[in-house]
Amino acid sequence: MSGHQGHAGHLGHPAGESGMPTISSDLDCDPEVIFWEITRACALKCEHCRARAQPKRHPLELDTGTALGVMDQLTEFDTPPIVVLSGGDPFMRRDIFEIAEYGIRKGLTVSLSPSATALVTRDRLAKLIDIGVRRVSFSLDGANVQTHDSFRGFEGTFDRTLASFDAANSVGLSF
Repeated sequence: MSGHQGHAGHLGHPAGESGMPTISSDLDCDPEVIFWEITRACALKCEHCRARAQPKRHPLELDTGTALGVMDQLTEFDTPPIVVLSGGDPFMRRDIFEIAEYGIRKGLTVSLSPSATALVTRDRLAKLIDIGVRRVSFSLDGANVQTHDSFRGFEGTFDRTLASFDAANSVGLSF
């Protein structure tokens, strides 16, 4: 997440008592949806990746406590935004369930946008349901295997994406 100094509704305002930047609310500026690239780590190497994916988590990623603090801040808007945890691949963070569940307990609507890798399992998707996540998204980047797999940089990602949709549907996640 990044913000602009002095612009209402964004992180980046002067630090409050906690040392964390404060958020000011303005009904004309409050975000409705925030896509939080919570990690750069991902097993894929997609052409379009904004996160500049890498195989391991970046050492400067927010630790769990700081990530929970960001969730606290997101509840301070007049209308709390929908928070979509993305990356990289959010399943590359061992604390992803803790972060998502914390946001939900604080009243946020939290969704996940994982990469279609071996980390997308029926058990992990069922755990998302258990903690209160109701929606996930998967990227389908072509109408056929060749187009999608070429774009994603790995063979088999088209089929894995379709299987991820099926698995999400089987546990009750919408997408």
